[in-house]
Amino acid sequence: MKTDFETPRAFCSRSPRALGFAVWLCLVVGFIGKPVRAANVPDEPALRVACVGDSITDGYKMPDKVHKAYPIQLARLLGPGWEVRNFGVSGATLMRGTGYPYDQRPECGAALAWKPNVVVIALGTNDTKAEAIGARPADFVPSYHALIADFRAANPQAKFFLCLPPPAFPEAMGISDQVLRQEILPRIRQIAAEEKLPLIDLHTPLEDAAALFPDKIHPTDEGAARIAEQVYGELMAALQPAAKSLETSLNTAVVPVSRLEDDSYNWWTRHAAELAVGAKIDPGVVLIGDSITHFWAGEPLSNHLNGPRAWAETFGARRVLNLGFGWDRTQNVLWRIAHGEFDGLHPKLVIINIGTNNFGTTPNARANTPAEIVEGISAICDRLHQKSPATHILVMGVLPRGYRPDDGFRAPIAALNAALARQLVGRTDTTFLDIGARFLAPDGSLPAELMPDGTHPSEKGYAIWGRAIVETGLLP
Repeated sequence: MKTDFETPRAFCSRSPRALGFAVWLCLVVGFIGKPVRAANVPDEPALRVACVGDSITDGYKMPDKVHKAYPIQLARLLGPGWEVRNFGVSGATLMRGTGYPYDQRPECGAALAWKPNVVVIALGTNDTKAEAIGARPADFVPSYHALIADFRAANPQAKFFLCLPPPAFPEAMGISDQVLRQEILPRIRQIAAEEKLPLIDLHTPLEDAAALFPDKIHPTDEGAARIAEQVYGELMAALQPAAKSLETSLNTAVVPVSRLEDDSYNWWTRHAAELAVGAKIDPGVVLIGDSITHFWAGEPLSNHLNGPRAWAETFGARRVLNLGFGWDRTQNVLWRIAHGEFDGLHPKLVIINIGTNNFGTTPNARANTPAEIVEGISAICDRLHQKSPATHILVMGVLPRGYRPDDGFRAPIAALNAALARQLVGRTDTTFLDIGARFLAPDGSLPAELMPDGTHPSEKGYAIWGRAIVETGLLP
């Protein structure tokens, strides 16, 4: 079957590649040297990613940095076709001619000699010290430009990602978060703008993570995982083009694909976070869906929440994992299940609310018929039961859309829900629940107080959904 997946090198170069290309991941070592390559690997070279940085990159103070430093965790997330090496240097400054400059370290020479395809630069933390930015503030920007020029000379086709360093909490070892915010971060943003290069913000997403930086500067294993998630998400979003789901000769609702559309969040970063959180919390309940599920509440937290009170009232202290992704269709859910998001999980209950986006047409995906969507939802149920046979699945009917009863989405949604009810009847491991009528006024209109945009529930709307879940008696 045709797949939309491009190899890492293909989505850097945007040139077509054979679908049979397969390169296995080179495991990263925590020092300069040749990485360990898996046995029986084709000779096709992997895409080379150089992680340039200081002690935060190096994995300083980690009991097992060879396996837990952020570049190693990044390598695991990227998977086959990528080779990631850790070129972090403890104590290194970005600025040249002062402190302990990175360009004078042997790791820098080794990274340049490697001629990486992708360069992730996470420097600047040590430059907050008084003897660096405090003594020679004019040197930071030209030093950064010079480092980029060195790597560009080594490989003119290299892709660069500049990182805003994680916070200090608030200061230690001569490193100050105030100086980082006022002096370093603005300069890195300036350099990214001048060089027209993407930024990876490691500062804002980690501001609430003081517990993961016990000495106020260096991350724990979990802190390094959070850094890896952010870097992974930005690399994939920038280098992996949106998938396509347009084929008319087959049911696209059952052909797994990764991110199809851009939304208010990074799809890839959320995927990485789901892999980490699922294993950590061992959920008793898992919700799977699109933005309607994503923006309710729960772990991993969304960048905006529409129903946190209803979530708390519904699930209480239960361990609940939210596998909702804005803009997802059934084919996205199938890809995520195939790529580890449900691996090792054995919840008592899975709640599925997916399918509404399958009715839409975009440049990346065609609309599906109700029958095709039913097949997609059935495939999701089958995959979940293959991984966790004892789990009970609650399939929600797709919620009504549009304020007016004659909205163009109403009839297809009604047809889908009727077909789902027929498809799932008699299955002892699956329950179908259609609560659409609870959202509608007597005249069939959809009150804005329940769905302000005609699609996504408000706090009151989520309370309706939550009460319906509790009433099933299925919550563990």
